Amino acid sequence: WNKKAIIVGANTEEGYSQTYQPETHVSREEFVNSTIANFGSQVAPLIVEEYSKQASNEAEFNYAKLTYDSGGDGIFVCPTRAIARLAHKTTDLPASVYFYSNAYPPNASTHAVELAYVFRTLPTPTADDNIIMNMFSDYWGNFAHNGVPQSNTFATWPAYASTADELLRIKVPNTTVLTGHKSEICDFWDSLGIYINLTTDATVEMTTSNDIGIIETTSGATCYKSTNPLLLYMLMLFLTV
Repeated sequence: WNKKAIIVGANTEEGYSQTYQPETHVSREEFVNSTIANFGSQVAPLIVEEYSKQASNEAEFNYAKLTYDSGGDGIFVCPTRAIARLAHKTTDLPASVYFYSNAYPPNASTHAVELAYVFRTLPTPTADDNIIMNMFSDYWGNFAHNGVPQSNTFATWPAYASTADELLRIKVPNTTVLTGHKSEICDFWDSLGIYINLTTDATVEMTTSNDIGIIETTSGATCYKSTNPLLLYMLMLFLTV
């Protein structure tokens, strides 16, 4: 990959849709079927087992949150952390990786929702909307100018280091710095080996066949597969930039 300073991050409700209603009921069977559809039958039982630790024994327990959280974690949040770790591990530039977690709008920070704030395209912004847009303008603007996403108004954004998983939590009225964000659940996703294994040679080649991605080290020693073409697309983009 082109070893430049990078910003990478995800939203807090990546697996949710903007039309999601909290009262939506998802059965365990629907949760299982959704997990198989997203990640394949080989690893789905492990995912269901891990997330079901949060479920009660009620016969009518609602698996909606577990369904949306597992989808968001497995497709966006944890692969994004893997990208941050890969970049931090392989870059020649010190303090050049910046990781964020966007939590705005509250309880509705769905996939790609931050784009309207980054590009200031909201038609009728509220006072809080303007604060968030100003944050993005400060951080992203300074990053574009000098490779460091800092602000004279908002919190200092530390460079990422995988030992602490530092990130900037974007929210109103000010950002906060978090460490170890979702470390336990992302360690679980990393252990499945469905997107990349950071313990092996970071130089990889990728081929695809029938929506099955093969990620192989240059030594040919390790091979991982994913049934999710979106994951493959994201990783292919990153590795070829």
